[in-house]
Amino acid sequence: MITCFNGQLTLQTASTKQLSRLFGALTLLICCHCAFGRTEGTDNSLPLLGDRISSVVSPEKEKMLGQAWLRALRSKAPLMHDPIVMRYLRNITRRLANGSELPDKHLNIVLINSPAINAFAVPGGVIGINAGLFLHSKTEGELAGVVAHELAHLSQRHFARTIEEAKKDQWVQGAALLASVLLIATSDSDTGYAALATTQAAAVQSRLRFSRRNEREADRLAMSTMANADLDPRSIGNFFEQLQKTHQYSREKPPEYLLTHPVTESRVADARGRAAQYASKYYPENTDFYLIKARMEARYTTDIEGSIKQHKKRLENSSTIQQLMTHYRLINLLISAQRYQEAEKQLKALIKKAPNNLLLHLTHAQIKMANKDFPSAVNLLKSLYATQPGDFTLNLIYLEALLGNHQEKTALKLLEKLKTQHPQSPGLWALLEQAYGKTHDIIGVHLARTERLFLNGKPDEAIEQLEFALALTDNDFPLTSKIEHRIQAINKSKHALRL
Repeated sequence: MITCFNGQLTLQTASTKQLSRLFGALTLLICCHCAFGRTEGTDNSLPLLGDRISSVVSPEKEKMLGQAWLRALRSKAPLMHDPIVMRYLRNITRRLANGSELPDKHLNIVLINSPAINAFAVPGGVIGINAGLFLHSKTEGELAGVVAHELAHLSQRHFARTIEEAKKDQWVQGAALLASVLLIATSDSDTGYAALATTQAAAVQSRLRFSRRNEREADRLAMSTMANADLDPRSIGNFFEQLQKTHQYSREKPPEYLLTHPVTESRVADARGRAAQYASKYYPENTDFYLIKARMEARYTTDIEGSIKQHKKRLENSSTIQQLMTHYRLINLLISAQRYQEAEKQLKALIKKAPNNLLLHLTHAQIKMANKDFPSAVNLLKSLYATQPGDFTLNLIYLEALLGNHQEKTALKLLEKLKTQHPQSPGLWALLEQAYGKTHDIIGVHLARTERLFLNGKPDEAIEQLEFALALTDNDFPLTSKIEHRIQAINKSKHALRL
């Protein structure tokens, strides 16, 4: 999937247009880190991932690179900040990771606000998923198969192996491999395709053989991961076949996913053959997948009022799963239309059918908050929190309700605990910044804002906040020392994307 260029990386300061021009000027190279290439031949041997690979890029260096890249992505990509969708993604990714060969199960998930089909993996445990993957996946297994494939790239350290291969023929330098993922995630389609069009064909062919070996390996491991996670391995082949049939004869420009993940007849056949090795069994449906899919479909609906009318007509004539999706899609459309009372009435009817579904109760709380009924939202969330205090998404929505209800002190107690458990969450720091502001803790505001800005790829602005805080510390030497050390650490982080 990776389009890359030579030279030092300037991702934290370059705009999308600047990145595009860099691609043209520096003769783009396609490295196909996740290109779903052809499957000629067979290669069932696992690579040796010992000291030879670690000497090129250590796991610690990969982690540092991944976190630096993630910050750069947040500063440029159109991310979707929907806590309910993110909850589902964290759960399905954790389930797959536990069934994979990943030694480190701690992953960072980013959701790109784009209806295009795409997904990517970045070393150090970063998984990116386009919202469009929900729109085009018919089942949870199809979506999970794509994620499992990306996890396999991480578990087999394909980034480090690509770097090692690159050093053999002096192709690329270090973190430039990560540049293309950032370009694809942050640029509009025209920019991305223009960049690909300038690539030299010889450069492409030189890299494909190594990439295909990675892709065959990732496919095979994805099947194993799916089986271990009690998800249907056949879903991978189903998704490939669906994509192939949909776009095989289309005259329209293909989606980004098919440009970076080509699907051929041999690809589909290979996936079918691998899946046949696993025993056929029944895999239960996960209601949450269909609810999230419906939520996404509502988000990308343009004619909201017209769609509301259609959904009301369809509601009584749908099958069980379709009725569930139609009902929840209708609720989200009503929320988008700011028809909150009607949305709440519909949601209560749906909750009667699935009283133990936390996703529906969280949606209920969001409707209350959207309608400025924060006291009711707090009461609803407080009872949920009492039974599930460890659910991170529930915590975030509960905190938002507490702050909206002017319960800053209660919120701060919870935030102080959560910030040590989830220090890499920009959303959590944003809530902490808000809480400090409401309690007139100016230094606290600056320090929380620092972490939010830093995690969102704005190190210079983060340092500026620390300098503001430093001017207010008076003779508090421990705090002064802490702030000065943080300034040094953030300055050092600016060079993290260099190998």
